[in-house]
Amino acid sequence: MLFLHDQNNSQYQYLINQLFTHNNQLAAWFLQQVPTIDDFRNLDDLSKQQLRAYDVQVAQVLTAIELGQLITKSPRRLYGKAYSSDMVGHAMINEYAGDNQESVMVICTDPHNDIIARKKMFIGGSIECRLYLDRIFRFALLHNACGLILVHNHPSGEVVPSECDEQFQRRVQRAGKLIGVRLLDFLIVGANHYFSWSEGMAAMKSLKSV
Repeated sequence: MLFLHDQNNSQYQYLINQLFTHNNQLAAWFLQQVPTIDDFRNLDDLSKQQLRAYDVQVAQVLTAIELGQLITKSPRRLYGKAYSSDMVGHAMINEYAGDNQESVMVICTDPHNDIIARKKMFIGGSIECRLYLDRIFRFALLHNACGLILVHNHPSGEVVPSECDEQFQRRVQRAGKLIGVRLLDFLIVGANHYFSWSEGMAAMKSLKSV
């Protein structure tokens, strides 16, 4: 992960230099003020205003970056058929890009695995978010869902399920069986990868059958 972090920062510095391609001094000044991706993410509104006031080109670059962030974070229309965990996982990686708080996305499907509703719930801190089964299944039943896909992000970028994740997955699965709403998958989404319980169980069954 450290190598990937350094690689991302190198790309960030390269792109900043490209944006200021005709003004190397301004590029150097900008990178002195905001040297890494984390530094940019941690800018508050006052700091951004001060950067904008320094030069018109800096203001234009900040606007372009913020537009890119808005486009990346805007929810895609994930309605349609949930063909695979891979499709949902990669769509969610893009949607969660830049999120610094944990949350759970509840995705409802009909008997044909068509996505009929989705909602982001349980937005918490950077470490954990509180999860309530009654709210999940109330939302599912409100939309007459037959299946659920739950997506949980890890702002750290790691996709290894925690003990809390495992306990939560088991609770949802048991509750779903009782009320007739099947848990199709539980995805953990990081910066560039995702973990799928469904794919993980399929791989384990495949190994056992060999």
